[in-house]
Amino acid sequence: MKRPPALTAECFHPTVLNKLIVDFETETVLIEGLSDLGTSIIDLKQLDLHEAPEEFLLKLFDPAHARLICGFRNRYMRLFS
Repeated sequence: MKRPPALTAECFHPTVLNKLIVDFETETVLIEGLSDLGTSIIDLKQLDLHEAPEEFLLKLFDPAHARLICGFRNRYMRLFS
């Protein structure tokens, strides 16, 4: 079985972020548009980005990507808690 690609800032690039499809039944996000990585499914419960403080995200991602991640999680993450 092919291992899903690692979650990187590329996943939250504006051209990719608008292609996120949320499956509320399985609590996963399907990310499309990563042509070099293919399509991947990310389990939001396994993703600790929703618990990471914004200051920590700024160390991992550039500021624009960190803002996108924070905006996404602020808008949708409460639906999965």
